[in-house]
Amino acid sequence: MSPENLSLFWNKLAFRSLNVNSPNLPFEMLKKVQEIKTKDFIMEANQRRDELLRRTNVVFDVVMRLKGRLLVGVGNASIIEVGMTFSRNYGFPIIPSSSLKGCFSMYLREIAGYDKKKIKDLFGEDVSGDDHIQGRLVFLDAIPVENVTFSLDIVNNHFVPYYSRESPPPNDWYNPVPVVYIVVEGGRFRFTVIEEGGLSVEEKTELQKHFIEMLKWHGLGAKTNYGYGRFEPLDVPKLVREDPSNRFDLRVD
Repeated sequence: MSPENLSLFWNKLAFRSLNVNSPNLPFEMLKKVQEIKTKDFIMEANQRRDELLRRTNVVFDVVMRLKGRLLVGVGNASIIEVGMTFSRNYGFPIIPSSSLKGCFSMYLREIAGYDKKKIKDLFGEDVSGDDHIQGRLVFLDAIPVENVTFSLDIVNNHFVPYYSRESPPPNDWYNPVPVVYIVVEGGRFRFTVIEEGGLSVEEKTELQKHFIEMLKWHGLGAKTNYGYGRFEPLDVPKLVREDPSNRFDLRVD
């Protein structure tokens, strides 16, 4: 079990090497997380993605900078109660493809005004139905293109006895019960969507525009109402299919 893999540490080794009952557990956990280097894994993952895109129909491939904090995978197992989603093999934090697909489908339907037929064509239909089809779009996990930074945040629960049904009703004289947890503080992430063919350049450009707007104004993950999960665009590259040489410069500090 290598401590150099952040995912392994978070999901396995932390339970064996840290004191679960320590009041300083979140701070000790953060220190360990910050010590684990993911630079080489990030470089390798991006190189493999570059190779994939050279032989695939790309809808868009954009890099965006995290504006605030990011928290994805809150319900995942964690020694500090609040979880996070990591790449199982590479270890660094990711935004799962399933989350991106679900959020973008909802955005296009509720915000961009796409009709049901177009949504079905792009995203497919429930395989349990009689008329299911495969969607055109294939979402890849969003991966960092540089080392991400971590920090702590806190939720201060004031009505624990009420919600525990020990002493209703809720009142201000209960002692607050703070929950300290780790979040992604900053970094740049790469969002990639591919297809099997059939979409026009105009359709790809429109999808890319809506996707960037979704990340910019609505965000991803937990606590988006508090500003979490929002991204700002860098220089948006042209579609890879139009100009394979027009790619962002990958840099890992």
